[in-house]
Order: sequence, then C-alpha cells, then structure tokens
Amino acid sequence: MRLPKPRSIRIAVLAGSALILAPAVPPLPVTAAAQARSAPESFADLAAKLLPAVVNISSSQTVQARNNQGPELPMFPPGSPFEQFFKDFLNRNRPGGRPNGDAPPAERRMQSLGSGFIIDASGLVVT
Repeated sequence: MRLPKPRSIRIAVLAGSALILAPAVPPLPVTAAAQARSAPESFADLAAKLLPAVVNISSSQTVQARNNQGPELPMFPPGSPFEQFFKDFLNRNRPGGRPNGDAPPAERRMQSLGSGFIIDASGLVVT
C-alpha cells in the first residue's frame, strides 16, 4: 500500500480548512462610491439627460485644387485588366474630359463634420 506524500496531505488540509472557514469570513463593507447606480428606465431618459453635453463640431476651408483635378490612379500590377479600366474611367471623369487634366486649377470648398461631448466644467471636449 502506498502512503500519501506529506505535500499532498498539506494541500488537502489547507483546501479543507478554506472550505470550512470561508462562510465564517464576513463580507467586505461596500462603500457608497462602489455601489452600482440603477440604470435609466429607457435609452430616451439617458439621452435626454446627457443631451446638453453633446457638441457639434464642423469646419470648412477653401483650397486650391490640384492641377490634374482628379483622383489618383490606384496601383495595379503591370498588365492588370483593371489598370486600363481605371485609367479610362478616371480620364473620362476629369474636368473638361481632358485626359491629362489641362483645366486650370480651381478653388474648392472642403468641409468636415463631427461630434463630441463635454467631459469637464472647463469645457474640455472629447471627439
């Protein structure tokens, strides 16, 4: 008959003691900051409460357009069927229908739009 090793006995005694004494340990007190708040009854309630903190951010600028006036040709391997397709498509859609974009550069207006919310009374905004 084989006897258990002393290490196995110690582990068994510690595990058994932990199981027996665990219910005797009182739970840690919960602080007011750690208590969970109840969720709003609906998403609309939450949105209405947080709406004053939401901001709209927009910008616009007038820029000088590039000389070729069109998008760049995507890079394709030499001999790819898409190379000629995109070259023809993009050249047809350049201003004045000119293949090499000989039209004079024009100004164009660029706009961007975004949103964010205020996270601090000093006006710090996260976008």
